[in-house]
Amino acid sequence: MPEQHSRGAARERDRGLRRVGRITWQAGAAGVAAAAAVAMAFGHQAAAQRAPERAPASHSREPGGIVIPAQPPKPSSGGSSVTSGAS
Repeated sequence: MPEQHSRGAARERDRGLRRVGRITWQAGAAGVAAAAAVAMAFGHQAAAQRAPERAPASHSREPGGIVIPAQPPKPSSGGSSVTSGAS
């Protein structure tokens, strides 16, 4: 009788290990699929936000862009003291 009990226990243990293994693989596959979906979503968003390539010395007046002056600023003709405006 104890021999049959140990066989049954071993069978139940093996069945439980197979079940845990199957659940682990399913959870891993779901994690990989979710990571791929997130990577695709962020990849498409980054590609949509990427600015078009252009020449580095652009003098255009595009809205929101940096305007580079054609000539450097001239020195001022005022006094050399600077005030911050704070009192």
